Amino acid sequence: MDIKNYLPLGSVVRLKNGTRKLVIIGINQKGSDDKTYDYSSVLYPYGYLNSDELFLFNNSNIDEIIYKGYSDSELENYYDDLVWSINKEKEEKENG
Repeated sequence: MDIKNYLPLGSVVRLKNGTRKLVIIGINQKGSDDKTYDYSSVLYPYGYLNSDELFLFNNSNIDEIIYKGYSDSELENYYDDLVWSINKEKEEKENG
């Protein structure tokens, strides 16, 4: 997924086959399985309770966008930096 299309932090979504709302608190997150996920989230309206209540998922898992979070030029700059960092990491892996 193109990082420029990520939902901003604070966005509230419902996942496919999900019954609870989730609020996005992170993007491009690495899980304990070493896989990278598009988002990390917590239950809405409770927020972070503990690490057992932190959910990782990809954009393809989203069924409904209930609320789109705040976005501005600072977020766009962060996305630019993140893209640069990801590309650099890929390049380093390819060049060994």
